[in-house]
Amino acid sequence: MDSRTQVIHRIAFASVRGMGLDLGRKILDAIDEATFFNLSENELRRLTRSRSRMCGTTYRRSLLERAERELEFVEQNNVHITYFTDSTYPRRLL
Repeated sequence: MDSRTQVIHRIAFASVRGMGLDLGRKILDAIDEATFFNLSENELRRLTRSRSRMCGTTYRRSLLERAERELEFVEQNNVHITYFTDSTYPRRLL
């Protein structure tokens, strides 16, 4: 996977509504962001033991589409992205 695709997956993953830091970390302990978006709805429901909307294929696809547009903005405006797992992420925001 190229770095652009990885950034899109990270932006989309960070945009999941209702997913807090604890759940995000729990999911990333089991799978990576790309897998989160590539699993079937049933596989993701089994993994997370959740009936949440975040497991829906259509919802996750919409997050990826929105993340692609956001990355275009980031690239055009030279915005620096920091992800919650990065060592440079501010501790106080955790």
